[in-house]
Amino acid sequence: SGNLGGQCASEDLKSDATMNLLQDLRHAVRLMRRTPALTTVAILSLAITIGITGVVFTALKSVLIDPLPYSRPGELLVLRSGGELANWVNWSDMQDVERRNRTLQSLGTYHYALFNLKADASNPPQALYGLYVSASLFPTLGVRPMIGRNVEPGEDRPGREREVILSYGLWARRFNSDRNIAGRTLVANGYNYTIIGVMPPGFDFPLRLATTARTPSRYMEFWAPLAVDPAKASRDGAGFGAVARLKPGVTRIEAEQDLSSIAKSLAREYPLSNKDREIRAVSLESQTLGNARPALFLLMAAAAMFMLIGCSNVANLLLSRSLTRQREIALRLALGAARGRIVRQLITESCVLAVAGGLCGYLLTAAAWRLLPIIVPSTIPRLDGAHADWTIFAFTLLISIVNGFLFGIVPALRTAGHDPGNALRESGGRGSIGPARNRLRSAFVVAEMAITVVLVIAGGVLTTSFVRLLHVDLGFQPGHVLASIIVPQGDAYRDRQQWAALYRRILDEARTLPGVESAGTVDALPFSGENNAASIRTGDPGEPTQKTAQTAEFDRVSADYLQTMGVRLLQGRWFQRQDESNSSGAAIIDEVAARRFWPGQDPIGKRLCINCL
Repeated sequence: SGNLGGQCASEDLKSDATMNLLQDLRHAVRLMRRTPALTTVAILSLAITIGITGVVFTALKSVLIDPLPYSRPGELLVLRSGGELANWVNWSDMQDVERRNRTLQSLGTYHYALFNLKADASNPPQALYGLYVSASLFPTLGVRPMIGRNVEPGEDRPGREREVILSYGLWARRFNSDRNIAGRTLVANGYNYTIIGVMPPGFDFPLRLATTARTPSRYMEFWAPLAVDPAKASRDGAGFGAVARLKPGVTRIEAEQDLSSIAKSLAREYPLSNKDREIRAVSLESQTLGNARPALFLLMAAAAMFMLIGCSNVANLLLSRSLTRQREIALRLALGAARGRIVRQLITESCVLAVAGGLCGYLLTAAAWRLLPIIVPSTIPRLDGAHADWTIFAFTLLISIVNGFLFGIVPALRTAGHDPGNALRESGGRGSIGPARNRLRSAFVVAEMAITVVLVIAGGVLTTSFVRLLHVDLGFQPGHVLASIIVPQGDAYRDRQQWAALYRRILDEARTLPGVESAGTVDALPFSGENNAASIRTGDPGEPTQKTAQTAEFDRVSADYLQTMGVRLLQGRWFQRQDESNSSGAAIIDEVAARRFWPGQDPIGKRLCINCL
């Protein structure tokens, strides 16, 4: 009977607590209705600050918290050749690494590609970015097509049938989500390709192109077998990407030591091409995120500062309201109400107010991320896929409750902790505010102003640091520059002279358009991934003065391209129309190349040998 009595008493306590909570909630809602002006200002202040925090946390979650769309991404490495063209490797080097390494479970290579998709009855022609990939790339990433199959071993060699794997977006847009797509044929760049698979939604590799120009596709839209003939592959230059997966229990440091040993062996075997060439490894996560991690943490800290400003504003409003209720609270205390009960009620009122503001803040967050993916900077990967889901709702609800407790606890303790007799005397029996309460409110206002000033300064500093961290000197002016991709195809454009004639006609037409100041062409847009790596030696062909080749990015441009892009000329002259012929031998280099090839010398008039053995 004793246990039964204890159980009944426990159930009665739970029932009383539930009834008290429901009563406090009803009282909080009635109080909000009686003070609409204060309620509106408080909810608006909370909605804005919590909404801003929710927007930043949504970005943080999308970029840093959500896992990359690959299996066990922490085991993946990006291999690099070092130097200025750090993200690119030589294909033959990677074949040697694949055979000789002791620390890598698998390795895949790739090369950027551009497809000109032929028009059909319901779709216009379309230029798309994609990759030529080795058969081992997708197994290395740990992903499989959701429809069809992967590129099989041996299919990434010359002479095989042309095949392609589509992205989920291209499959849905162009082929109307046809589940029987495998085996169908599409025409790209004048050739027939057999569709062998479709990747799952959300998959993208490499992640979003970090280009400042408006490119044909913001994601990789296809993956085709990489057809490289080992007998014809050169050890000069780079231009390929490589990703590897660590063996179980192996660390990145151990893999780097293994790769360094292989690089030294290759340098001894192939001194002309591989001397001083390094092979490094960096985690795929850090390579993908770049400066995004510290930038987003700075922005999150700034958002938290501004949220605290809103919290202090609401705390002052609640303190003002509590001063007008001091006679009510004093009478309840005098009639025997427990101080803890009064504190719980006041905190419940502040939490109800905070949750209302948090719900409005979540709506602002959701609305903001319907627009922001269109305008977010391309320098932050995966940001364009951010959206407010249930985890963001839970986050805003949590910080709302925390806010409600923080800005409600001080007014609640002050109000419930005052002696009821003194409170009644200070109010003069007429509900007026006594001098002690005036001093408290004045002190709180002064403290709030001081905290607000500090938080605004700190938030401004953090925001400025965020902007500075994201800003990178691109070397050109991307503003007011429009880019278009042109892929000539057909028998009329089989050689470079025919391509050049077409581009000249296009440029002449473009320069006549209203508002166009200049126009130029380049074979690879900046930061589009279509980097052209070249092996560079100083001197003339056949007699290079520099025996060791240096790898550098090399672009073919028209005469007006650099001026159109807003590049600054530090020394020498711009290209002229006559320089566009193959026999001119003119080149413009950047400061890095000048320091590397001719340190301390005037580079004007010096000779370069490109892709010379």
